[in-house]
Amino acid sequence: MKNNYLKINALLFVLFINSLSFAQTCTTSITNVSGTTTICGGTNTTLTATHDGDDVYWYDAATNGTLLYTGNPYQTTSLNTTTSFWAESRKQILGTTTSGGGKLTKTTTSGTTVNAGTAPWGLVFNASQSFILNSVDVFLSSSSPGTLVIDLKDSNQTVLQTWTISTPAGGTGSNPVQFTVPLNYTIPVGNGYRLLAVSSPSMIRDLGSNSFPFAIGTVGSVTQGTINNSLTSNPGVYYFFYNWNYTPVVNCVSTRQETVVTVNTTNQPTGDAQQLFTLGQTIADLTVTGTALTWYSDATGTTQIPTNTVLVDGTTYYVSQTLNGCESPLLAVTAVTTLNNETTVFSKLSYFPNPVKGVFTVSNLEGNSQIEVYTVLGQQMITKSYDSKDVNLDFSGFNNGIYLVKITSQNETKIIKVLKN
Repeated sequence: MKNNYLKINALLFVLFINSLSFAQTCTTSITNVSGTTTICGGTNTTLTATHDGDDVYWYDAATNGTLLYTGNPYQTTSLNTTTSFWAESRKQILGTTTSGGGKLTKTTTSGTTVNAGTAPWGLVFNASQSFILNSVDVFLSSSSPGTLVIDLKDSNQTVLQTWTISTPAGGTGSNPVQFTVPLNYTIPVGNGYRLLAVSSPSMIRDLGSNSFPFAIGTVGSVTQGTINNSLTSNPGVYYFFYNWNYTPVVNCVSTRQETVVTVNTTNQPTGDAQQLFTLGQTIADLTVTGTALTWYSDATGTTQIPTNTVLVDGTTYYVSQTLNGCESPLLAVTAVTTLNNETTVFSKLSYFPNPVKGVFTVSNLEGNSQIEVYTVLGQQMITKSYDSKDVNLDFSGFNNGIYLVKITSQNETKIIKVLKN
């Protein structure tokens, strides 16, 4: 008795040491998160986690929360406010491979093949923990070799895997041959899985007293029998698949590590949305308050223009400011002339065509006129004095785009916006 006692205690000690070692192995951690953590509003950043797991999971909260991304590195979405992100490392390790899941062996001698009219026949089971289903045993009661076709389905009756297994000759109902069927399939956590014989040689089903559920160790359980894809037909019959051999898949999850991305926001500069000017003035004459101002000719901020750009009546210009390396949204400023000279020097002026491809004609000048042509970036393309009423300006060599034609006559100025295409 004493020897038995010592043996039992020694076995318990070994099991304890093994479980302790197993628990210590199942660890993973995030050691560092790197990346640009100070950015401008409306931009994104890329974060990279240093870890010892299989993959990184990015969340918006320290616990629970929304999973934002799986992988490494992680490029955030466009951010407009300071935002926290949490990185979590995960890895999987395999537990101890074990036999004896489900019903260990048959207790009756009822050998039969699957009836095609009520196929498939099999078992329903749940997985409370992911595991690899390595194999199951069947008891062959056919004296000839055969073919066993097995389906694995989920709770929605979707076929996850199909196996076609050649089986050896068996025996009789009272003396069947036990045969191990290799499966090697990883079962995720879930309920209502079905392991089903679609067609088969004669095998033993257990019509005896089946006390469902039958445990699959600590990873799940076989909950009932099933035929013809039904949960109500023959639920008390144990069909075919005994002695499940399985390997637990253990998920190791780290503590989440927080990273704060600071977002610097720069407000747009200030100024009146409509401002008056006199002919000949430039962007520099508009009144806008801000730091490191940048002017654009378009609302998307694509084309930058210099401050010596001559203002055109009714034209909208766009300006930003830059603080701490961050450019602001654009302020729109529409320039409106304070003078209307159309009734005096330029009252009879005409010009065409607009848009222009080649020659742009200006008619009804008062004489002794100075004509200048500029790009919107301020580059002078033409400057010439004319002492005639009609002037032809050759645009054929210009790049497509917008040009400003500045006409000065009798100390008065008119600016025409022309599109070259």
